[in-house]
Amino acid sequence: MTNRAIITFSEKCKLACGFCYSPFNYKVPTYQVMGDILSFCSDNDISVITFAGGDPFQYGFFRASLVKAKEKGFVVHVDTNGLDILPEDYSIIHSHVDILGLPIDGDASTHNRMRRAGHYEIVVNCIDQLIQQGTRVKVNTLVTAINERAVEHVQGILIKKNISIWSIYQFMPLGNARNRNERYGISHDHFKQIVCKLDPKELPFRLEIGGQYKRQSDYLFIQTDGSLLTHDPESPSDYLPIGNIYSNDWRSQYGRNNKAMLPELCKDRYSPMNS
Repeated sequence: MTNRAIITFSEKCKLACGFCYSPFNYKVPTYQVMGDILSFCSDNDISVITFAGGDPFQYGFFRASLVKAKEKGFVVHVDTNGLDILPEDYSIIHSHVDILGLPIDGDASTHNRMRRAGHYEIVVNCIDQLIQQGTRVKVNTLVTAINERAVEHVQGILIKKNISIWSIYQFMPLGNARNRNERYGISHDHFKQIVCKLDPKELPFRLEIGGQYKRQSDYLFIQTDGSLLTHDPESPSDYLPIGNIYSNDWRSQYGRNNKAMLPELCKDRYSPMNS
């Protein structure tokens, strides 16, 4: 059983990235169901939760959910695109988020082409404010055929920032992105060639490499209606529904289909000693 769950705010997103593989279900999340999800996580010995998107900051009640999550003793990781972080959110983040992830996929031109106009500037501003207040920051870079030449540029940007983790992921033709491999796909050998140019010993932060097949492990996704998903071991391009938080039927199917949790990405990730 994994000790980590990814809670996906899967109704909508203000970005429309063609490479996105988030499992959207277009159902409006509520504070009540989010409370049930946090209780489910507590009852199943999950200690680390990642709030992801879409984007959780789109919803006003999410701030109260962050407070509740820390009250329950979770290690709290938030992945966001930064578009809906309000000025008053920074104090909440500082008090109730252990690490916050933001995307940078290249120089300003490349990143904005992949995401949307002006997004790079918003992300960099968020990173600067978070670092200034002492919040640990994780930068996520998704390597695709569009931005493969910009990865070293990202390194040049980040080496000047006091971030904690740089996570570099290979594009996955998963979920909504299953039909986008021709445009965004990058071979495993080519991805390896790109990341092998990076020397973690020369970087002032932790470097995490997420190749496509290393990531198809026992992630437990919890959608904001309480549905449970994991990667489908029989079909790498699909998610596998395994029930919901209101039933115990999911346990046997989850146990049959998954192995140990990604040690390359998870070992000591949330320890401040690695900042």
